[in-house]
Amino acid sequence: MLVITRRTGESFSFQLEHLDPSLTLAELFGEEMEVRVTLLNINGQQARIGIEAPRDITVLRAELEDDYHEHGAVAAR
Repeated sequence: MLVITRRTGESFSFQLEHLDPSLTLAELFGEEMEVRVTLLNINGQQARIGIEAPRDITVLRAELEDDYHEHGAVAAR
């Protein structure tokens, strides 16, 4: 499980660009296509969020999206 902290107004996204757009989710991930987002904790203006997703799905904090699209996945890690 990936755990991230987000403040009020911050976001994250799921990046699927590297996958074949002609395939359905069932074809891409089979039985493992579930994405689960769990709110783990709220502390003032911050929330801890747990994300479980197949390895083929990139979970990206919004502030890293420009680097990810400009330089690829390695730069955003």
